[in-house]
Amino acid sequence: MATLARALKIITLLLGFYLLCVVLLAGLVVVDYFALDTSSAWHVPKLIFLLLAATVGVFIVVVRGLFVSVRVRQKDLNGLPVSRAEQPALWQRVTALAETVGTRPPAEIRLVPQVNAAVLEHAHLMGLLPGKRRMMIGVPLMQALTVPELDAVLAHELGHYSDRHSRLAPLAGRARASVMGTLKAVSRQRTGGRFKWPGSDAYAALFHAYAGLVLRHTFAISREQEYAADRIAAQAGGRANAASALRKLPATDAAYDYYLNEFIGLGLRNKLVPPPPEVLGGFGRFLVDPERMKEMAELGDPDDSDEAHAFDSHPPIADRIAAIMTLPDDGRPPAEAAGGHETRAFALLHNPVAVLTALGIEMVGKHAAAAQVADWDTIARTARLGGAQENSKPIQHLVSSMIGRPARFTDFLALVEAGRLSEILERMDRTETAMRLKVPPPAQREFKKNALGRMLVGWAVFELVPSGRATIEHSWSGFGGEMKFAGLDDKALTEGVEALLTMWPDTALIRQVVPA
Repeated sequence: MATLARALKIITLLLGFYLLCVVLLAGLVVVDYFALDTSSAWHVPKLIFLLLAATVGVFIVVVRGLFVSVRVRQKDLNGLPVSRAEQPALWQRVTALAETVGTRPPAEIRLVPQVNAAVLEHAHLMGLLPGKRRMMIGVPLMQALTVPELDAVLAHELGHYSDRHSRLAPLAGRARASVMGTLKAVSRQRTGGRFKWPGSDAYAALFHAYAGLVLRHTFAISREQEYAADRIAAQAGGRANAASALRKLPATDAAYDYYLNEFIGLGLRNKLVPPPPEVLGGFGRFLVDPERMKEMAELGDPDDSDEAHAFDSHPPIADRIAAIMTLPDDGRPPAEAAGGHETRAFALLHNPVAVLTALGIEMVGKHAAAAQVADWDTIARTARLGGAQENSKPIQHLVSSMIGRPARFTDFLALVEAGRLSEILERMDRTETAMRLKVPPPAQREFKKNALGRMLVGWAVFELVPSGRATIEHSWSGFGGEMKFAGLDDKALTEGVEALLTMWPDTALIRQVVPA
């Protein structure tokens, strides 16, 4: 009965939207008729023009809104469609979950390169008639979650198409699409060009008010459905695993963004890309790196200070976890990943290299033509050297101007040993930080020292690596690779630079790292 009542509420809101459109349009037509009938007596052609223009404007808005509600265009889908023959274990699991949930399985499964899972259905007749159902499963999600956790996530998505939900979701979606399509049309009429439709402010306010009513009710229903789908997830994957999956989602999403920006992006900024299987495969190794695992664990539970708002489609994750944990204990412990690939849901994939290759090619896309394929060590070395050269240019130019020839790092050390460090600091430009903070001149020396330290590290790296006295190795724990020095501690360079910039500069340690 509750589902029927919600469905009737959405249908009423949707019909109310149509009625609003028709009444508004009919009212303007009536006004136009009487205005035209009396125009010859009153001689008000400008008023007639404004009324007719307003009617045309409302007509355009109404037609667009109705068109959006009746016909929702099917979006182009990304990812890799996989058949039952190609991924038997995954299909078997999804089919079993659909049976547990009480809904028909998807007709298609697509593996996608996002931290996401979803079920999409291209329904007909305003969402009342079912259509082809597709399930999207993010490979990064499979790399991060255990099999029971993935079961919970997929059961949650399938749960939206159970008997209790299947008609509410498309109806709510069509209602939102109708009002949002109409609001966009109104916005374009008000701000899209030089001509502003007469009366657009008035009917924009009317549509905005009704849109707020529709969105508040449909989003409230969506939040209720999320809680109901979470209960289905707990039933399918276990209470502990459903809660654990929700806890991991924000951290996994943040980790994936970081990986794409700082590892894949690092290569692309230097016109390098890893081999196709490594584009997405590297994220799996990133996740099981001990330091990264520690960082993700330290993120802890999602922030419980987030509050639900009337226009949120999902409740706060902390609230959803709390609701799951109020369910009766089912005795199923969380299947925590111990750190190896075999414990992750990624192990469900048959021929994973082929999957990673196809998705890696899709992810790199248009960048592939301008980039060269390289391994992770080459990417780290190239990026670190490029950054070192660029960052050290100011101090190299300054020292060159002081000695009258192209400078090497040891030339800088000779100037320091000659007591000219203060002169170097004096001749350096003020740092951006000091200028932004409006630091007085006496205090600018410390800012310059910090900037000089960073430039010196880059200068040393730029000279040491090509000469073979140091190497740069890829590391998932660090950024831009780790430095390795022949016969020296890995921290020797930074410690040597620190000793160089003290009140009484000492060049002995740095000369061990960068000999003449």
